Amino acid sequence: MNKRYTSIFASVVLLQVSVLSALHGQQNNSLYFFDRIPQSNQLNPAHQPGCALYLGAPALSGIEINGGNNALGFGDIFIFNESINQLVYPLYSPEITKTTIDKLKDLNSVYADVQVDIASFGFKLGNSYISFLMSEKMNMNASIPKDLVQFAYDGIEVGKSYDFSNFGISAMYYREYSIGYSQQINEKMSFGLRGKLLFGKMNLSSRQTDLTISEPTWESIDIASAIRLNMSAPHLKVYTDGLGEPDSIKFEKFKHNSDIINDLVLLNKNKGFAFDIGFQFNATDKVSISASLLDLGFINWKANTTNLSGSGEYSFKGIKIDPNDSIDIGEALIDTLKQVYDLTASSDPYSTLLSPKLYVGVSFMPSRFIKLSALSRTEYIFKTIRQQFTGSVTLYPSQVIGTTLSYTIADRSYDNLGVGIVLRSGPFQMYLMSERIPIFYNKQKDSKFGFIPVYAKNGNFRLGFNLVFGANPKRKLLKDKAFLE
Repeated sequence: MNKRYTSIFASVVLLQVSVLSALHGQQNNSLYFFDRIPQSNQLNPAHQPGCALYLGAPALSGIEINGGNNALGFGDIFIFNESINQLVYPLYSPEITKTTIDKLKDLNSVYADVQVDIASFGFKLGNSYISFLMSEKMNMNASIPKDLVQFAYDGIEVGKSYDFSNFGISAMYYREYSIGYSQQINEKMSFGLRGKLLFGKMNLSSRQTDLTISEPTWESIDIASAIRLNMSAPHLKVYTDGLGEPDSIKFEKFKHNSDIINDLVLLNKNKGFAFDIGFQFNATDKVSISASLLDLGFINWKANTTNLSGSGEYSFKGIKIDPNDSIDIGEALIDTLKQVYDLTASSDPYSTLLSPKLYVGVSFMPSRFIKLSALSRTEYIFKTIRQQFTGSVTLYPSQVIGTTLSYTIADRSYDNLGVGIVLRSGPFQMYLMSERIPIFYNKQKDSKFGFIPVYAKNGNFRLGFNLVFGANPKRKLLKDKAFLE
């Protein structure tokens, strides 16, 4: 194996792992209608919180983690094998591996998101509401064709065509500063807009992955391919040989803690801009219709950039790998990529788009204590649409507590229960939400695991703390109204 290419691709994998290591988990859909939580205006800038002023606790006003996929549930990863009376994994045997691959979709998506609100506040000004948010955001999205997994495991099948062109990956860490403005136009209509200034910290994205194999024969397999991989990360260095071709990629260690602050935390050379827009229309006293379009924007990556690109044609007979030897899998793939691509490296600036999200919702309040809601969330990623639907019931039994129950259909999963609660004592407010709580569990014969959520494909969790003022219905100052109706 050529060590030069091994080092290059191993480094790319390490970069991806380093970016994703901070991702444990998208915004909680139930938050959209939970308007007694000020952070609900992050999902629709037209929403006006019920308090005259709120201050988010530093780094604690909103913490959300989210992750999942659209193909495999928990029970597809941890499989009980009757013959040995224990749990096994998809690569345990050819039979189990084939069953797992058969469950994959033609195009599989994997995602993870983290958001930490560092600073936030908002205040009411007449019929307007102004809010500010500073947050750290990390997200990863990968689009993996089933053909790619099938090819990696089985090798080439004569006469069968393969299409890997929809493969893509995007991992990004950036800071967001945003100012939101909501205006109540009249008793029925509100309009909102939020502008965002973005500073990119780290990025990994596949700009182009064109690779197809058409009807291979026993004699030869002709592949035409092109790929471009863009990266931006502090202290990422590319080393070339005497011919100027990439020899290896390495991370240089941060020598001092101050380097981490200066080169990563305070990095401001990768600038971007985005905006959100939304409206809310109260059709009647009880029925409200709203919609918002979020994250229309981009980041220009100019600092710490690395570009790997390659194209070429190659004829070979495929790879046949041992499913029990993960090292063989990696080496086989690297050898194949090494022969297919003639890699070149550069440090050109590039741009990445955020993933736009469209929310459309309707709510009905049969009484001032109950709100029934339905929400559609549509996200555009890698030229594909990711769709979610959420129904929720929000209850406001008293001034000190509110709760929401929801049900979400997402990622081809139909057992997502959501629960949220907000507690308030004086000006102190705390909220806690989770939207992807599995409903169905199976008892496993392997007692070490007990009951497992066999259909669960994702997870979500959010919490936060605020100080809220001007939400006491007994006071007339600032036209206070009930925080919990």
